[in-house]
Amino acid sequence: MLSKAGLSDVFSILNQPDRLSEGQRYRYRLARALISGAKVIFADEFCSNLDRITAAVIAHNIRRFARRSRRTFILASSHDDLLCDLLPDVVVIKHLTGKTEVIYRDGRR
Repeated sequence: MLSKAGLSDVFSILNQPDRLSEGQRYRYRLARALISGAKVIFADEFCSNLDRITAAVIAHNIRRFARRSRRTFILASSHDDLLCDLLPDVVVIKHLTGKTEVIYRDGRR
């Protein structure tokens, strides 16, 4: 699960969580959520504090994990660049104007 969360390097694996960087601690908490067995996992500001390449890799891994494990992920982010890696079933967009838009992957609204 550590590698699915982007923590496959030796430094991250051998150190205590309090010795990791903020981004590494975020990925450690994500790995703990994956092994928790919870049917629904919530993540606010999903991968927001990570560089965009790492965030894309993790988003891709989470999508594959969600499909294989049949778990539901509810992820909030201000970064829309992750949509192509996550391929979510439902996207909820809260516009600055206050309008809320719900988009379903199957095309219904």
